[in-house]
Amino acid sequence: MTSWTRWTTTAALASALALVPTTAHADTSRASASPLSVTTAAGATVAASTTSATSDGTAQDGTTPAVGALGGQSVVTAGVVASDVLARVDGTSAACAGLVGTGGSVRVGSSGACTTNPGGGGVSVTLALGVTLTADAITASCTASSTGGSTTRTTIVNGKVNGTSISATGTSGSLLGLVNLTTGAPSTSSAGAGPVSATALRLSLLSGTAAVRIGSVTCGENAVVVPTPALPLEGWPVALVGAAVAVVAGRALLRRSTGAAAGPLS
Repeated sequence: MTSWTRWTTTAALASALALVPTTAHADTSRASASPLSVTTAAGATVAASTTSATSDGTAQDGTTPAVGALGGQSVVTAGVVASDVLARVDGTSAACAGLVGTGGSVRVGSSGACTTNPGGGGVSVTLALGVTLTADAITASCTASSTGGSTTRTTIVNGKVNGTSISATGTSGSLLGLVNLTTGAPSTSSAGAGPVSATALRLSLLSGTAAVRIGSVTCGENAVVVPTPALPLEGWPVALVGAAVAVVAGRALLRRSTGAAAGPLS
């Protein structure tokens, strides 16, 4: 290989390498969960802490707070708050939250699905004298993916208001002429990357301020991280022109050097 060939080849390769994408981070993801919010008859709001997880694509993030009773209120008289959130480096995230019985828990599994352990003793919510909600467990969960495909799910195990059965139907309306009741759907799915949100159950008095919100979760928005070239797109024409100039200059240099080596004819 002649010197000019090596030189022009090196210049062209350098220009081409500037267009090669750099190594990309994995996709980003996020999720959050709020197990319980209570508004008392006096209008005061007491809520369990919201937990969240966020991944920038370099490390997994997850939080499973300790299960426990919500203090500072007397509306929820039985049951403990539980939540779990997870954000992975592959652009997927999941969350679950709600109320379970003593010794119960919620946990995001390896597939992103939420596993609920109802525990024992059940859940009991008394909004006012004569208005009581009971259940073994009430939870909501969600999943999201940066490549598309998000889900939400509500689980109400043996739910009743004053003995009238309730379930996750995704509907809202008055019940027994005493309360407004809204439940999340048993399951939903969408093609997008989120965000998607769900609340397992909302219950409020038709007259008065007392209300509860049980199991609120959000997954996403998760994002695909697109590899970026070492040289921005707007610099590509300059790099290509530079490679062409290098080739032309190399050829000119070769002609001069060849002519000088040959010398004048006698």
